[in-house]
Amino acid sequence: MHCSFVLKLTAAAEHLQLYLDRADRPVASTTYSALHDLIENIDASQCLDAAVLPPVHSETNQQPVSSEPDECQFISSRAVVT
Repeated sequence: MHCSFVLKLTAAAEHLQLYLDRADRPVASTTYSALHDLIENIDASQCLDAAVLPPVHSETNQQPVSSEPDECQFISSRAVVT
């Protein structure tokens, strides 16, 4: 089992290094470079900074609910796995 763990750890480290280097090498139907750019764009959007679950409001601290969710609310609502 120890050998399997070391192999998996080594493979994970190689993936991370290729991602950090923005390698133009194929991975998951894209490249590490394109994946890095995509993740940077998602991070820059700050959509993942929003809570996945809606906040609980007390009766004295209720906020109006928008009829249409913004992009971040849509993304976070799709992230909830049931």
